[in-house]
Amino acid sequence: MKHRVAKVATLLLGVLLALSMGQVALAQQGSYLSEYPVPGRPQSIAVEAPNRVWFTLPEENQIGRLVVTSPVSYTVTTYTVPTANSQPYDLKYAGGYIWFTERLGNKIGRLEVVSGNIAEYALPTSSAEPMGMDVLAGSVTNVWF
Repeated sequence: MKHRVAKVATLLLGVLLALSMGQVALAQQGSYLSEYPVPGRPQSIAVEAPNRVWFTLPEENQIGRLVVTSPVSYTVTTYTVPTANSQPYDLKYAGGYIWFTERLGNKIGRLEVVSGNIAEYALPTSSAEPMGMDVLAGSVTNVWF
């Protein structure tokens, strides 16, 4: 079951990437999907720009980025969340930042896309376990969770 979940998550990354590119290339088997292997088991995904998809890796305590430069060339980069075992869960892209929830860390995190620096913001409610979030359109600081 775990393997199927990882395969579906990887496939969804490919679907979002294809949609974000504004074009769909036919794969070898006549499919409209491209699949790219990523580490671990991705949980949530967000499209930053054409060819750039971000995802959470809760079990690895990381945020990942998939960048596709051609149908056969891509890179995967991971960023470790400073709070150990925080389980980053959901994420959104806004204005040069990836905002994410830290479910077990009881924090909201913000990754600066250019530098890779991560800032964390503690929540005032103990054991809140934030799982979902959104960023107000046109804002880089109005975060809802």
